[in-house]
Amino acid sequence: MFLRCRDEQRSAAWSVPGAVRFLGGQGKATPIDPVEIETIREALARRVPFDPHPQLEQGQDVTIVSGPLAGITGTLVRRERNYRLVLYIRAMGQGISAEVDALDVAPA
Repeated sequence: MFLRCRDEQRSAAWSVPGAVRFLGGQGKATPIDPVEIETIREALARRVPFDPHPQLEQGQDVTIVSGPLAGITGTLVRRERNYRLVLYIRAMGQGISAEVDALDVAPA
């Protein structure tokens, strides 16, 4: 869902079923170029299959921002099955790998 409003009107968006979060950081929404919105609309109208794809690179440090591992930082090892990521997490001098949803991580 794309929303055009003033900051003080944003709270009304949470009443829409399926609303999850605003794009942005530090409590501010990020404006989206209308051309990009139109491109997404065109892809949806043409039923082009696609998956979410955050701009993350192999070897990049990322922080898990939601889900059961929220707050943990790791290194992106590889992508698995569409938008799943495998992270290497350093803990107690050892490492573990975990598979997480790409939408649950952000650059560290």
